[in-house]
Amino acid sequence: MKTIVGLASTTHLDLDGDKMSKRALISMANQINNHYSSLDIEHLGIYIGVMLAAKVKKLNDGEFGLSVVAGIFDSERECGKYPYKGENTVSKAYMHLLSED
Repeated sequence: MKTIVGLASTTHLDLDGDKMSKRALISMANQINNHYSSLDIEHLGIYIGVMLAAKVKKLNDGEFGLSVVAGIFDSERECGKYPYKGENTVSKAYMHLLSED
């Protein structure tokens, strides 16, 4: 499995004029850190990986972002190791990848 780190969401205004609250980002981080969440393509249900860890960070412009570590599956066999909504037993092991810059 390859791991990637990036922003999954922010409190910036999006293209639809919607804005996530910091509270919503914190809730999403808690969900990811407690239960495996799927990484799929455009919400189509094509399961390509798993969210492994998450943390809310203050961004340089004062807004907040949900920083995540995601794993991209190399094979279908890996998918079974991280059952959707199963207990996330690895988030602490990946949290160091989300340390402050």
